[in-house]
Amino acid sequence: MKRYRNYTDGDLLAACAKGEKQCMDELVERYGARLMAYIRANVRRHDEADDIFQDTLLRIYQTLSEGRYYDSGKFIAWAIRIAHNLVIDSYRRRKMTQIILDADCDRDLFGRAEFATTDRNIEADIVRRQTLDAVGKMVKQLPKPQRIVVEMRHYADMSFKDIAEETSVSINTALGRMRYGLINLRRMIDQQEQQFQSLRLCV
Repeated sequence: MKRYRNYTDGDLLAACAKGEKQCMDELVERYGARLMAYIRANVRRHDEADDIFQDTLLRIYQTLSEGRYYDSGKFIAWAIRIAHNLVIDSYRRRKMTQIILDADCDRDLFGRAEFATTDRNIEADIVRRQTLDAVGKMVKQLPKPQRIVVEMRHYADMSFKDIAEETSVSINTALGRMRYGLINLRRMIDQQEQQFQSLRLCV
């Protein structure tokens, strides 16, 4: 490890790409605390934060060892982007798990037979699933700068100050991207509603 301490980040990344695994330890020594701080700022449960931290390190190492990372002098920003994406994925899994658990809770409370025959419960569950899916698809259709801000704000619950720092823009720019992202989402929702109304008139 000692011989790697004098390496620049670029040297470490190049050596790691050649299979020198110890270089990854030096990168963790330099940036692990900042990476973990970012994850824990966005994930409340420490065990979940630890899992995301380990997954982030694994993704980083895999990308480096496969030669798919091109050093631009912004390693930590790239590492935090990987962590951010994993935080988003974790949030989405939790939301879907909660939907499933809510459905299981309904079955436990009212009995499997009643749950199976209660149209209102089934309809509510279907609508909730479809709404989550529809909104998720709409967010993916936003221009990338707007999509990133919307995901950071609503999925990772980040402040606009943190979003601005993470995306290297001013707070006003981050706010503007959020505003236009919401405008575009409303427009897509309105278009979908108009299409739905047209289908109803045709029936």
